[in-house]
Amino acid sequence: MWRAFYDRNLKQEDVVALIHKILKEPEKFSKIIDNFYKACFYGMLTSAHYVIKNIVLLKNWQLLTENVDLLYQRSGIEPLGNTSGKMNFSWLRNNFKPEHLKQIDSVVTCGLDSDRLGFLAFYKKRNPKGKIIAMNLAQLNYLGNDDILEAGICKNFT
Repeated sequence: MWRAFYDRNLKQEDVVALIHKILKEPEKFSKIIDNFYKACFYGMLTSAHYVIKNIVLLKNWQLLTENVDLLYQRSGIEPLGNTSGKMNFSWLRNNFKPEHLKQIDSVVTCGLDSDRLGFLAFYKKRNPKGKIIAMNLAQLNYLGNDDILEAGICKNFT
């Protein structure tokens, strides 16, 4: 139910149906929100958070994340354009000029199931030679023929 609010491709009738469902069962929706809140503020960092933090610091890279759980902030790094735990795509569009994107050889994704915000398409359009390196368990629709899927790595990030 929560993901429905995030999906830009949701049809208007689906949004209306979701709102009716929430109004009919507000306790259920409230519990979902409460559980999400608790996960954000009291959730445990995984080894993946620390590995990504260490890579970012070691390589002097920047982190862009769609995660809204604030766990990266709790690990000690502040993701770019992530204000109040929400990735702001307008911030990306305003701060990443085409010449900046051409300087980025590759973008590494970890556990990203889709390009909801459109950043990867934005990157590839402005830097067709750039590579996406995806660490995920399955093939992803945002990967092109020249991109890389590293399927085995994520199994150890629990």
